[in-house]
Amino acid sequence: MNYEKLLNKDRYEVKDIKYPIKKYTIRDNYVIVYLEDSRISVSLDDYVKYSISSLKGLDDNLYNILVENEKYLKAYQGCLRKLSVKDNTVKNIRDYLKRFDISDEIKNQIIDELILKGYLDDEKYCKNRIMYLSDTLLSNRQIRYKLLKEGISQEYIDKYLTESSQSDKVLELVRKYNDKIQNKSLADKKRSIRAKLMSMGFSSDDINDAFNQIEISSDNEDDLLNKEFNKIKRKYENKYKDIELKQKITASLMGKGFRYEAIKELLDSEM
Repeated sequence: MNYEKLLNKDRYEVKDIKYPIKKYTIRDNYVIVYLEDSRISVSLDDYVKYSISSLKGLDDNLYNILVENEKYLKAYQGCLRKLSVKDNTVKNIRDYLKRFDISDEIKNQIIDELILKGYLDDEKYCKNRIMYLSDTLLSNRQIRYKLLKEGISQEYIDKYLTESSQSDKVLELVRKYNDKIQNKSLADKKRSIRAKLMSMGFSSDDINDAFNQIEISSDNEDDLLNKEFNKIKRKYENKYKDIELKQKITASLMGKGFRYEAIKELLDSEM
């Protein structure tokens, strides 16, 4: 049996050398083929398939094949580098592939190969991400929104995101905003904290429980009331007089959470 003929049966035959090969360098998972005025990155599969090491040069057909395949290789290698830094979702990688001049078909091939080799796994990503985010002060609603934005399916989120009480997070956030929010009446401060936590997705029940456990501090109400009174009075005194002015001042101060009795007492003494 002619073994040499058998081995060479499917070997690519260069018809007419148009691009002489000067040298090639083997990297970890691809080969750089140096031509006279350019170089091509070649996958190990293509390197073996076309017996590059035995060729003196490329014809037009093989050159075009390798140049086209190089687009796939560069995009794939780019994905591997991105995934080596941190895990990503299928959506993130698909968005990343938009920067490469490749067809949707090639993008899908790359995605499929990354999934097949275990580099992309949305379910595993979802599970690990929820474990991490659950230790932050994000509400379940914020976690859900963040994962949906990253392209994770509703099915995976429902599977791993447990809708348990978030009272501990709410307590910590109420303490944080109690210290942070200044220059507001006690009632206005509570309203601000409640509105902020509600907008983050925490429940009214958890917020009420936190208010029952934490004494919300306030600045000196009398000083704040006087400060706001003088500010509002200056704003309206050129537009309104007497009773109408008092009504405007009263409405504005009550809107800021000050007690009607304290406002009335101040108006009686100042006006």
